[in-house]
Amino acid sequence: MKRIKIIFAILILLLMGFVAFGTFTHKRAEKVNESQYSIPSVVNTLKVISEKPHSVEHPQEREEVRQYLYQRLLAMDSSARIYRYDSIKSKFGGHFDIGNVYACFNPAGADSAQAYVLMVAHLDSRYAHNVRGKQVYSFGAADDGYGVATILECVENALENRDLWKNGVKVLFTDSEEHDLDGMRNAYEKDKEIFEDVNLVVNIEARGVKGPVLLFETSKGNNKLFDFYAENSQYPYTYSLTSVVYGFMPNFTDFTVVRDDIPGYNFSLLDNINYYHTDKDNFSNISTNALAHYGAQIQPLLNAYLTSENHSSKDSFKGDSDAVAFSVPGLGTRVFEKGEYYILNALVLLLFSVAFTLYVKLRRVSLRNIGKEFLLAIRGALMFCGIGFLVSFVAAKLTGVPFSIVATKYIPGDTFISVSTIVLTTLLYIFYYMQRRRNNPGYHFEVLFGTLLLMTIIAAVLLFAIGENFFILLPVGVALVAMILHTMVYLNNLSIFAVAVIELLGVSFLYNLLSALTIGSLGVIMFLAYFYVVLMVSLIECYMFQKR
Repeated sequence: MKRIKIIFAILILLLMGFVAFGTFTHKRAEKVNESQYSIPSVVNTLKVISEKPHSVEHPQEREEVRQYLYQRLLAMDSSARIYRYDSIKSKFGGHFDIGNVYACFNPAGADSAQAYVLMVAHLDSRYAHNVRGKQVYSFGAADDGYGVATILECVENALENRDLWKNGVKVLFTDSEEHDLDGMRNAYEKDKEIFEDVNLVVNIEARGVKGPVLLFETSKGNNKLFDFYAENSQYPYTYSLTSVVYGFMPNFTDFTVVRDDIPGYNFSLLDNINYYHTDKDNFSNISTNALAHYGAQIQPLLNAYLTSENHSSKDSFKGDSDAVAFSVPGLGTRVFEKGEYYILNALVLLLFSVAFTLYVKLRRVSLRNIGKEFLLAIRGALMFCGIGFLVSFVAAKLTGVPFSIVATKYIPGDTFISVSTIVLTTLLYIFYYMQRRRNNPGYHFEVLFGTLLLMTIIAAVLLFAIGENFFILLPVGVALVAMILHTMVYLNNLSIFAVAVIELLGVSFLYNLLSALTIGSLGVIMFLAYFYVVLMVSLIECYMFQKR
């Protein structure tokens, strides 16, 4: 029986790892889009756009891309035009000219619409960029060819059902986003007609070349935005927390210019940042899986907006609060209003009180030992954190890359270094755990409660500090449910399913956090990983050995 349990536990861990990894590739999304979103068509567009670098330092090549996009929009039966802005002051000295490409599409037979969605991506690539002492130019295949090509494909598909439209769509391909958001800034200041009757903005970016496409930022008062996204997008993938994290990063997009005035979304992929703003951002390195995931999210959102009168009001997407949203691979995307989320937190606190009381009264744990494990949990989390920061700092120094907690880029093998550090440290913890449990059959319960107590305190602090704590709250909740069921009805086998949920959330969330913040954040990643590891090891112990 024990051997069967071991095999089953291993299979569950492998399966959940496979499901979480599938989130990073989104191969399933490719099948969804075959009927309406043509990946070969998107690829052909990218091939044209990324043929040559087309930054502000390449005026001729940038004009070629601009004219290509203009002709594509003109061919869609639009009044496409180019808005030109002269004498943009260069941060490198001198001046240069830019030009945005714009088009407006109304419902069939109408000269205008009550409301529009504005689809935004930038047409320029990154100017000269220093990567470990070498000046390189990006070809702009991902940043922002992915955004431009996705918008063209989605609008072309939507036009096939134009007679069903209740609202309109505007397309804006901005110039000189990479320089200082010049195209969007000038458009917003000087050409207000572009933004007239726009009640939703969808900005599409890329901060890497592969991986899942993340809705990483929204405007404030986003509860209606998240509801619309979760209801209509296929394979939605988002964390409302990323809007908070993004505020601490040295990054801006065209969406930054309008987010305080117009409700909207900001999409991007984050993986393989070593290609970001380099000559590796070229056509040969594009990811069709990533392109599929763009289409799986953006196309249904656009279709739903255009065909529903419910979105015709200027206030359609202006919410009265910020929602808490998060995605768990295999379990979907969940959206909670603030009030609902506070109730959820209160429920988890109640579960902790119930579980704590049960285990103390049944003498499976002692207050003294829980207190001891609480202090050890603090020490363990800090040790994991310290190891992470030490490894990332040393890696930066050895490669000559400036160290930053949120932007330590271009370290060779950074993902391998990070994952290896987490795995090796986890193995060391398991060895430590096995040594301490030898003469204490109830040790896993004491570890669980000591760790859960610390996690509950952290969750409360995060809730009141930033309004977000799902990455702590969810593991605590599922662990407590497993422990209560074990004590009350002896369903210790359910502990393995709690492990599965924690693994799905932990692997996916930490990987994307690492992709977004770079190896410099490994200390933060390790701090969170500690709690996931401790819960999973202890819950597996419950599943494997604990009897009535």
